[in-house]
Amino acid sequence: MRRYSIAFLFLLPLACTNVPQLETVTTEDSLPRTTAYINEDESTVTGGNDATSDYEETADLAEQQEAAYVPDSTAYLEEDDVVPCSPSGNVVQTLVVPATNPSGVTSTTLANGAVYEIWVTGTFTFGVSGSVTHKADANYTYEFYRRVWGWYEYREDDSNLNLVIDGKSLEWLGTTDCVNFRPHTRSPSHTYKLEYVGRGQPVRLSIADSYYGDNSGSLNVTIVRVYTPPVSETLTVRASGATVQSSALQSGVRYEIRCEGTYVFGRSGSVVHEADAEWSYDYYDTIWGWYEQRRDDSSLDLEINGRSYDWQGTTDGVNFAAHTRSPSHVYRIEYVGQGQPIELRIKDSHYGDNGGSLTVTITPL
Repeated sequence: MRRYSIAFLFLLPLACTNVPQLETVTTEDSLPRTTAYINEDESTVTGGNDATSDYEETADLAEQQEAAYVPDSTAYLEEDDVVPCSPSGNVVQTLVVPATNPSGVTSTTLANGAVYEIWVTGTFTFGVSGSVTHKADANYTYEFYRRVWGWYEYREDDSNLNLVIDGKSLEWLGTTDCVNFRPHTRSPSHTYKLEYVGRGQPVRLSIADSYYGDNSGSLNVTIVRVYTPPVSETLTVRASGATVQSSALQSGVRYEIRCEGTYVFGRSGSVVHEADAEWSYDYYDTIWGWYEQRRDDSSLDLEINGRSYDWQGTTDGVNFAAHTRSPSHVYRIEYVGQGQPIELRIKDSHYGDNGGSLTVTITPL
């Protein structure tokens, strides 16, 4: 048995002489491809065989293909001919934001709580690659990305070339029809907008870029006010009969109109006749006292737009009710705005012996 084993060991090499060995193959038809893709990672191919020329041809082809990706020179120029969308509403300010100045421009003060739409149109250039000009608008850039020339939205991890407000990138809404604006939508007219709530101070608009030396052009910004919150207003209504006009009260908004104080509407000997918004100190049925203004007369009443109202009085400063005399001479009513001012006047048949005034405060609810 051992002799058989030894003989087998001697015969084994002879039996394997016909097995091809990978390392002994040196023909041109069997190139050492293992070295080819290893050296590709180093961007070079060594050796004096056809693997070098094959790779160089492939690299040359890739360069040619990359050059072939240069678009029709009029592709984006035609888009520039698309008329920008026009903002509608109460235009507050128009600005030009240069692509060459990192500081940008500063707007006028935007009222606290007011809602604005900030519109931006146009394109600027941020460099040149051969015959191709790199362009950008408020939210997209024209550049070479993943072997394709085209318009690409700004990546959130890189705010370069974006139009920023106070140094922050915001989500600009694009449109294809100038009517419907949506996020992540490229606008062929290069028109974008966003909604911004004022904080009682200006905003700074600038184009973010890491290098401004090869930039040119600018973006056009229009700030439109779409909503102004109602504000409180205090007016003095004199007993002389002069009419006082408020600012416009927003249509559909509920307001509280509060009146305080008294005025003089005459004298009887040593007795001074006084009145407030709803009650007057007068002689009636042989008794001096405070009497509610009669609705059939409305003299001495505080009128709104020539009409008398049932002013609500209070005895505790908290609860108000109609036909209630207020010892503090504070009264109120609720009024719904109609999109225009109101006129306030103290009605009297004779103003020659009057004096003093009432204080009216108009507050949105």
